[in-house]
Amino acid sequence: MTIKGKHIYITSCTVQRHLVELFYAFSQMEIKNLVFFSKNLTLTRQREYLSRMEESPTDHLFVIKEIETEQLVGTIGLHEHDVHHNNIRYGGMVFPGYKGKGYGYEATRLILGYAFNELKVNKVYINAFPTNDNLIALCAKLCFRFDGILREHYFLNGKYHDMYHFTKLRKEWKNE
Repeated sequence: MTIKGKHIYITSCTVQRHLVELFYAFSQMEIKNLVFFSKNLTLTRQREYLSRMEESPTDHLFVIKEIETEQLVGTIGLHEHDVHHNNIRYGGMVFPGYKGKGYGYEATRLILGYAFNELKVNKVYINAFPTNDNLIALCAKLCFRFDGILREHYFLNGKYHDMYHFTKLRKEWKNE
């Protein structure tokens, strides 16, 4: 599936089409420090992860590409779709060198449209580290509601971390 915007498009991530390209991007030290990968990122682990995402009925992983250059600029996804409660978790990242161009905002608008209009979810939620200023600013720009702090919610590097919890409801999306 491909969804086009003005400057970028998002397309479903597959092992066959994107494994090597993503492995190269995530192998770069500056990108690796931004995500929660094992220090031992390997092509095999990357393949296993992408295979799980591709086969998962509850996850929708996309790559973000520039329309003009076809350059990979990031990833974006909807995860852990709870069909009973009809909510889904957002996750995404724009790679260094492409930040500040509005790609994250545009890709997020595209994936929110997919979540609310195609998947028909009632709620999209975002969990953000309190130090992730870019994601927090994106939530504000897209009028996500700050619902509170999930205390010691995420275990990383040997300790627990708080997460900010943001939500957007379908009825709020329709009113935009």
